[in-house]
Amino acid sequence: MPPVPPKHAQPHDEDPIARRAHILEELQSTERHFLVRMHHLLQDYHAPLKARAKSSDPLLNMYQVNTIFPRSLEVIVKAHEAFYAALEAVEQKDVPKILLQHVYILLCSFSR
Repeated sequence: MPPVPPKHAQPHDEDPIARRAHILEELQSTERHFLVRMHHLLQDYHAPLKARAKSSDPLLNMYQVNTIFPRSLEVIVKAHEAFYAALEAVEQKDVPKILLQHVYILLCSFSR
């Protein structure tokens, strides 16, 4: 049986405060990158296609644009903007509360 390689401990593995800080930084980074991509999608693809669908020379009709980009896309982005703002302002101890609040908000916005 081959020997098990030693686990390389990260500095935040042992310290719960450092671990929580690392998790918060990862959440903030993930949301920030997600929002950049979503804004790019909305501004560079969705808005031009929507405007062109309303023009006299449409590339796609409005039905096709709405099939590619669901109408809830802007609601999703607004919910993530609120989540990101909350993550930026939150104290480490309140991260679980913020997560639950925003999951609840997202679920409620799609159950209508």
